[in-house]
Amino acid sequence: MRCSKKDLIDATHQIAGLKLLVIGDLMLDRYFKGDVNRVSEEAPVLIVSHNATAESLGGAGNAIHNLVNLGAEVSACGILGDDLEGEIVQSLLKEAQVDCQNVWIEDDYQTTLKTRVVAKGQQLIRLDRERNLQSGYQMPSLNRDKIVDLIKNTGQEFDGIFISDYGKGVVVPAIFEALGALRLKAKRPISMLDPHPINYQYYRNIDFAKPNRKEASQSSGINIVDLASAQKAADVLLAQWGCQAIFISLSEMGVLVAHASGKKVHLETMAMEVLDISGAGDTMATVSFAAICGGVSLEIAADLGNIAAGEVCALSGTRPITLDLLLEGIEKRRV
Repeated sequence: MRCSKKDLIDATHQIAGLKLLVIGDLMLDRYFKGDVNRVSEEAPVLIVSHNATAESLGGAGNAIHNLVNLGAEVSACGILGDDLEGEIVQSLLKEAQVDCQNVWIEDDYQTTLKTRVVAKGQQLIRLDRERNLQSGYQMPSLNRDKIVDLIKNTGQEFDGIFISDYGKGVVVPAIFEALGALRLKAKRPISMLDPHPINYQYYRNIDFAKPNRKEASQSSGINIVDLASAQKAADVLLAQWGCQAIFISLSEMGVLVAHASGKKVHLETMAMEVLDISGAGDTMATVSFAAICGGVSLEIAADLGNIAAGEVCALSGTRPITLDLLLEGIEKRRV
C-alpha cells in the first residue's frame, strides 16, 4: 500500500502549531570532518586531515529538532551534565526555540557525547562518552518525581507526549505509571514511544510504539526475517505493551502498521541511495507521531514518517528533516 501525494501533503499541514512534549535522553552529536589521502606508518589506519568540526542535537534532541522543523511547539524534558557538552545542548535547544524549563542539570551525570570522524561523507569511526543504565547510573528520585509531576499535572496541556528512550537513564518505569494516570482524564494527549532494549519490560500505558526490526525481534522473541514474522512479532508487542498500534520499520521491506484490532497494513518503500542511517529511526517515529497528533490516519502517518526517514538517510550525519525536504520526498515518491 502507498498513500496518495495529496493525502501526504495535507498531512504535513496538520503538524504546525501542535504542542508536543518530548521526554528522553538528550545527547550531543559531534563531527570531525576531513580528507583521507594516506595510511599511517604507525599502524594500518587511515590518516584524516581534519578541516572542520560540527555539532548537532542527538538522541531525544534530534527527535525534538524534527518536530520543531515541521512547525510544532516543543517542550523538552530530560537531564544534562554540568559540563561543556551540556551547555552546548542547551544552547542548541534554545536556538531552536524549544521550551527548556524541564531540562535539568545534574552534577552526577555526564552529557552523552557521540563523536564521529567523517571523510567524504563516510563515517570512519564513532567514539561514545556516556553514563547510562548499563554502567550503573540511576536518575535521582528528585528528577524522577519532577518528570512524573510534569506528566500528571501538565500533560493535558499537550497534544502529544513522545518518549525517546536511549537507555541512558531518563526513561524510568514511573513515567509509564504517570501516563496510566493521565489516561483516566477526559482530555489527554496522544503518547508514542521510541523503545530501547533495556526497558522493554516496563513499557505500558502508551498509545503507539515504533520499534525497528531489531528492536521488535528482541522484545517479542520472534526473529523477523519476512513480513509474516513481523506480523507475529507485532501481535506479541501489542499484547505486551498494550498499544493501540505498533509501527515496525523494516528497512528495505518498508513499514508494518499493526492495529490492536487485528488489522495490519504493509507500506512499501522505494529504492534509494543510503548515505547515513544515523537518526533515521528518530525521524520516522517523530514525523509519524506528529501526524497522528494532527488527526491523520495511522497509515498516512506511517507513510509520511517513512518518506522522511528515507530523505535523511540520503544525507551525511544525524540530520533532522525539514518541511521542504519532506515535501521534496513526497514529490519524488508519489504520483
